[in-house]
Formats: sequence, structure tokens, C-alpha cells
Amino acid sequence: LLSGAATGDRATALRRALAAGTIEIPTTLSYALFKYEAMIADPAFRRGAVEDCLHTWGQMTLAGATSFWETIRGAADFDNAGSLCHGWSAVPAWLWFEGALGVHPLEPGFRRFSFDPLPEIQAQAVVPTPFGDMRISGNAISYNRELQKLQQNPRD
Repeated sequence: LLSGAATGDRATALRRALAAGTIEIPTTLSYALFKYEAMIADPAFRRGAVEDCLHTWGQMTLAGATSFWETIRGAADFDNAGSLCHGWSAVPAWLWFEGALGVHPLEPGFRRFSFDPLPEIQAQAVVPTPFGDMRISGNAISYNRELQKLQQNPRD
């Protein structure tokens, strides 16, 4: 999906399978970023990606985790050597901004960006950029004049 090799109906079928968890080989936490990136590329699957992430990483939170684990089994994995604080613990933060809040850079440094939050999302967030902070409140976004100018005239 990410390479563009599957398009049209085939891409939709693959996204449906990812969302339903019916892919023959389950996606591990280490590859969840790619799964979610493939899903949110089609707006119809954004909500499902966010819900799947909330369920998957939420299991760790409900188990009392204070950071996210290397695998869903936590310390019990790898013969009781599983990491309880791992690099892909950033996946939920990325997906929250990209999938749920719909903040997507169109050029490096958010020089230009798109903003398309899921309708039911009511959140407050700050996205720091080299051109100033974007502030999100509810389904609205505000930013300084420099960012506003770049959005309107990206080549300035």
C-alpha cells in the first residue's frame, strides 16, 4: 500500500483487512506505524486506525504501564527480557496528530500543512514548527502571521 503497488479496489480490500485484523501475519507493534500510515492514507480508514491504536496501546495503559512496551506481552516476552520502554511507543503520539487531529505537513517544517480533524475529536494541542506554534483547540487551529503567510504564499 505504501509503495503504491496496490491501488483502487485492491488497496481498499487490503485496508479493510488491516482494519479487521484478518491479515494472515498479524502486525507487530514495531510495524504498526506502517499499518496506520497505510490505513490513514484513505480517509475512510482514519477512524479505524485511531481506534485500533487506542485499543492496542490502551491495553498497556490499563495494565498499569507508565511507558509503552516493545511488544504487547511486555516484560514477559523474550523469555522475560521484554523492554517496557521502546522506540515505537511514539506511534500513538504520531497517529494522534496525523490521524485524529489531521495535522499533516505538506512541506518540511510545516511550511505548508493541511488540517482535517476527525469531526468527533475535541482536543487541545500545540504543534511546534520553525515558523511558530500551531495551536489546536476543538476542531479549530490558530497560528501566527508568519505561518499564515506561508500557507497563503508558500514560495515567499
